[in-house]
Amino acid sequence: MSRTSRVLASVSLGYVQLALSMLFGLWFTPVLLHRIGSSDFGLWAAGMPILVYVALVDFGVLTIFQRDVAFALGEAQGEPANIVLLPSMVGATLRLVLLQMPFLLAAVVIAWVCLPARWNALHIPLAITLSCLVVTFPFRLYHALLAGLQELRFLGTLSIVTWGLGAVASATLVFAGCRLNALAISWSMSQLVMYGGCFLRVRSRFPRAIAGGLPPLTRTEAKAKLGKGFWVIVSQVAVTMAAGTDLVVIAARLGPSMVTPYTITDKLVTMANNLPLMILAAAQPALSELSTSGARERLSNVCFGLTRAVLLVSGLIATVVVIVDQGFVDWWIGPSEFGGRALVFLLVADMLTGHWTAATIYALFSFGNERLISVISVTGGILTLGATILLVGRLGPMGAPLAAIIVRALVTLPVLLSATSRAIGGQVGSLLWSVISLFWRLCLLLGAGVLATRSWIPRTVLQLSVAGTAAVLVYAVVMSPLAFSGPLGVYTRPRFIALRRWLGRGLARPG
Repeated sequence: MSRTSRVLASVSLGYVQLALSMLFGLWFTPVLLHRIGSSDFGLWAAGMPILVYVALVDFGVLTIFQRDVAFALGEAQGEPANIVLLPSMVGATLRLVLLQMPFLLAAVVIAWVCLPARWNALHIPLAITLSCLVVTFPFRLYHALLAGLQELRFLGTLSIVTWGLGAVASATLVFAGCRLNALAISWSMSQLVMYGGCFLRVRSRFPRAIAGGLPPLTRTEAKAKLGKGFWVIVSQVAVTMAAGTDLVVIAARLGPSMVTPYTITDKLVTMANNLPLMILAAAQPALSELSTSGARERLSNVCFGLTRAVLLVSGLIATVVVIVDQGFVDWWIGPSEFGGRALVFLLVADMLTGHWTAATIYALFSFGNERLISVISVTGGILTLGATILLVGRLGPMGAPLAAIIVRALVTLPVLLSATSRAIGGQVGSLLWSVISLFWRLCLLLGAGVLATRSWIPRTVLQLSVAGTAAVLVYAVVMSPLAFSGPLGVYTRPRFIALRRWLGRGLARPG
């Protein structure tokens, strides 16, 4: 299977899972709010970033391992059997991960002990999830190995199965009266199934990869691996600070109950936010392979095309959300949980700038520029955290997305775009020009959407469906020239032509 086909298969499976999770969320969130209350709902949302912080104890080792496996796959011409050093790579990384376990246990204890006393409803659920994190920590290596080997179809299928089991478990336990413990148990079960399934896949399909045991790991080798991972973990901490701490700040400064209208208003953005990120995550191993396979000269066009694809999907989400979000919240939960049109617009702008930043970071990471990514990301993360604390205190929940937008626009994006331009041998102007034609069209569409909601708000299922469909069709007409031109058109045009031929043959069949 070609690189592009693997990426498309992974993204397609991700979209299937996203559609299922959206349908489940539409039904389950009102039920959850009714059964556990607004305060506990906000506590759970604010507590999830704590798990992300604790999981960063791996020091970026697995992220680097996944990229190294992808590099090795590129050098082996896409044949895992030709990667001679794979068993030693797996064994050395696993040994290092096991050596990190005491630090993980220390982080778990600190996270649980430092939980505010007034968040007492979160103590037991957090203990359950943190315990699962400890158990599954070594098994995350096998997920990273499969991603590096580009077993993307299997990972996508397993993710859907895992999500389904977790959804059934959470609904069953909530109806049984387990409150927040239900969410903790279902989350833990999903993690166990996901990483256990990855281990079994590696054992059955790539047994040679785990046949090397645990080779000795010298201090020099460990230091080298941790040194490469250091910049990755700094970057991941920065991303968490910038993207996951807004709920914690709102809960701490305004109270857990204020988290609920913020998350409800942000629900459509949150559910659809992963659509562009799935493209990036699926493409990253292929980018890493491409950078070492003698085709580095193609990376410039690939990066331009990938960025445009991500922003086209992000812009579609933004256009639909601006038009339907208020009516969606009114129909779904009730008008009391809507945070306001200004908050919707800021959340959409935050998503767009976040996706642009993510696309640039993925490209730079594939070139091996993790140190630069980490420095600028941690700088942006610290600035975003400080700005969020300041602006949330003055503007309320709207301060959180506004802080992220300001920091990205003034600090993060200018530096990342300049670095990407140097990496691909181009100019900053070329990178900006590749998205300017998209953004001016998008500004017109968003402006029209804001004006439309002033005179009419869709509130029934039929009205929401009609408004959403109309937004998609108008967006497709306006943006289609960009989807089929330039570097992106190299990938989209042949598949569109093949789809049109397939549909033509189907319509031509008698009966």
